[in-house]
Amino acid sequence: MGFLVIVLQAQQLEAHTRLTQSFPSDSAVLVEGPGEVMLTFSTDVRLTAISLLGPGGELKKLGPVPEKMDQNIFLTIQEKLAPGDYLLTWRAVGADTHLVSGEIHFSVLGSSSSPSVRVFPEP
Repeated sequence: MGFLVIVLQAQQLEAHTRLTQSFPSDSAVLVEGPGEVMLTFSTDVRLTAISLLGPGGELKKLGPVPEKMDQNIFLTIQEKLAPGDYLLTWRAVGADTHLVSGEIHFSVLGSSSSPSVRVFPEP
């Protein structure tokens, strides 16, 4: 009987909604700013809040939050992201009615950070 209870509890823990993938991923370092944000969850969710803070805490404009529940959430970033550190925070209600939330930190290097290539004339 004890084994059955442990198995059922493990199945219940697996049933809770969680973020399984994102773009950008947490701690990502990107050469240029992304044009959209993608969040993938283990079950359908309804996104209830999302924000993107840039360097200096400046709030960046995102596209509209989808109204319907889905496992894959896509939002456009409505402005070019300058080089710097960014924080994406989100909150959602899962199909299991549990609230889930999280943060994704990422950095944009910008094209000026990429190494330059010099071409020397042949002797």
